[in-house]
Amino acid sequence: MKNNGQNLELPKRKYIVFALSGTILIILIWAVLSYLKIVSPIFLSTPTETLKNIYNLFVNNDILKDVFVSIARVLSGFILALLVGLPLGVFCGVSKKIEAFIETNISFLRYIPIAAFIPLAILWFGVSEIEKIFLIFIGVLPYVILYTSVASANVEKEYIEVGKTFGANEWQIIKKIILPRALPNIWDMARIEMGGAWALVILAEVIAANSGLGYRLILAQRFLHTTDIFALIIIIGLIGFLIDQLFKLGYFYLFPWAEKLKVKRI
Repeated sequence: MKNNGQNLELPKRKYIVFALSGTILIILIWAVLSYLKIVSPIFLSTPTETLKNIYNLFVNNDILKDVFVSIARVLSGFILALLVGLPLGVFCGVSKKIEAFIETNISFLRYIPIAAFIPLAILWFGVSEIEKIFLIFIGVLPYVILYTSVASANVEKEYIEVGKTFGANEWQIIKKIILPRALPNIWDMARIEMGGAWALVILAEVIAANSGLGYRLILAQRFLHTTDIFALIIIIGLIGFLIDQLFKLGYFYLFPWAEKLKVKRI
């Protein structure tokens, strides 16, 4: 039986209703557990206390400084990983020799937990900005190379054959055919890996830092400020959500043709 793609689409209004329903359900469960003190306030603050504390963190505790510090670290490590990983990924995707040369090392690196690099990063760079940027870079790089390689290798062969027929050399094929066709998938990869980079910066700041959102989290835990912990978790999640929406918006405006193809394939 043939499926009609349009029948499988969920109207935007219904999509928003379902999305809000999931969020409201989580908040209701949280409210019941905290207001009825099913879970002790030491372990679970109430939604209203958390909201008040978010307000206080922005108004009285200069949390914006830590927000910008964390974002700067994420962007530095993430952009560095893209600068190194994108070219390597493209070359891996178009050349089996380069893939064979790089892939084993990438596979090895990919399965090492990033926490294992923390002692080495501190030994090499001390408790500095470079140490945190390095941890983000080394955590994101293998996935950038891997996903870019897959996106480049999956470009339709007929487009490449047409380019060769018209006399395009290897560099022209990469520049004019492979990159434009692979970019939507590479953008999706960057969106996913930005989430990974955001998680990594919190880990780096929890272990060794004197600023940033991760540092504020470990400080709150040290003094048993549960409400601060919940407030900071929500702030971290909201920033990540906003970044993700910017990536979605970028995809919509940069690759409208790819967005239409997505809908047709559903």
